[in-house]
Amino acid sequence: MYLLKKYHGERFSQINKAIEQLSDHINGRINLIGSSTLPFKEVCDIQSLPATSCRVEGHLDSRLFPDTQSIDTAEQVICEKLRELLNLNNECGISSHPHSATQANQIVYHSLLSEGDKVLSLSILDGGHISHRYSLPKGVTVIDFPVDNGKINYKKVRSLIAREKPKLITAGSTSYPLEINFKKLKDASGDFDTLIHADLAHTAPFVMAGIHESVSNCADFITLDTSKNLRGPKGGVIVFNSKYKKNIEKTIFPKLQSSPNQTAILAKAMCFSLWDKNSIYTYASKLIKNAKLLSQKLNELGFNTIWDSPEAHIILIDLSNFQLTGVDFEIACTDAGILVNRNQVPGDENPHWVASGVRIGVSTITILDYDKEDISSLAQALYSIASKKNTHKEIVFKLISKYYSGISKLNISSV
Repeated sequence: MYLLKKYHGERFSQINKAIEQLSDHINGRINLIGSSTLPFKEVCDIQSLPATSCRVEGHLDSRLFPDTQSIDTAEQVICEKLRELLNLNNECGISSHPHSATQANQIVYHSLLSEGDKVLSLSILDGGHISHRYSLPKGVTVIDFPVDNGKINYKKVRSLIAREKPKLITAGSTSYPLEINFKKLKDASGDFDTLIHADLAHTAPFVMAGIHESVSNCADFITLDTSKNLRGPKGGVIVFNSKYKKNIEKTIFPKLQSSPNQTAILAKAMCFSLWDKNSIYTYASKLIKNAKLLSQKLNELGFNTIWDSPEAHIILIDLSNFQLTGVDFEIACTDAGILVNRNQVPGDENPHWVASGVRIGVSTITILDYDKEDISSLAQALYSIASKKNTHKEIVFKLISKYYSGISKLNISSV
């Protein structure tokens, strides 16, 4: 799949060890971690350029150094492609400077919120991201979305907003595999001047493809993670209402970070250049199709999936009926050559480092083009591990031999 080259010389022995370990992680494991993906080869290649030689403190239209055209051009590409993919108007602002999606969230919060303000977001047990509550400025209160039977109750959201009057709604998740209805949130908040922040770290391809509803007319702020389902470099992007431009840019620099990562800017530009509306639709559709199929097969084998029919790439499983904790199953799967990550489930009484469930993602197996039979076999392997039947070794060996040996360019055509 990926060919990772080593370095000559004894002084690189530990570096080569790390490369070997990375190669084994990528090419010798079936990766079902919910946030994992495979970056485009072109994204990997462009990150080898010596872009840090170009100093670019400041912002696209207000640099503090001369001769920044190379990074300026890359930022302009990002802006143009995001306007196309997210159906954005020319009035909104875009910054590709955040070093991560969590930092993008922090920038939104620290540019907008102050002591005494309230934020409405999903609780961690209901699938919300940790940054939606632990990245907030001091003195900001978090209110949980009302959730019934694992789903956001949009009727209750309106009365909650009327009562609590939050300044901001942060809508996004890390393990809530259903579409979030931003139009209903906008309608519920419109009478109360509550702002909407759409965190699309996991779900950007579904919105870009039009499979999930557009957020461009509903959200005041949009944050993205380029390293997850978009198959780009580690990094974040913020889209914002232009009236917040000054606050956002001051919060980025000099408040929370200095220069952007110049290499990452080039790689983000490459990432977005590789996508168009047709390719992102094909990819996003396959992600959902594979998640539904794997979820169906796991249900048939007796797994308790929290949602029977996922609307994204994530499957959340409660392992209580197998008398296993999430960490137990994570370790057993890792020993068998399959990577999953422990995850709390709604109402979980176990701490997060133990958890009662696991989160499974289908991004990597979708990129590698697993067929229906192999997805069914993968479900069988997971069942064998959970039930301690020890029939999974042949399945895992076959799948790794089929999909992870050899070298693939992983071009856009593969999705």
